[in-house]
Amino acid sequence: MDIADLLDWVQRYPASPALRTQATASLRAALGLPLIPGPPCRS
Repeated sequence: MDIADLLDWVQRYPASPALRTQATASLRAALGLPLIPGPPCRS
């Protein structure tokens, strides 16, 4: 499964905004992704 599609599905799921935020943060943490989406930091 494509990770971007999974994250998009979670955002479209009919739930309260607080539950969607919690689910997204938990999913991103489980996948080892940064909790806030965006471009990677470059040093």
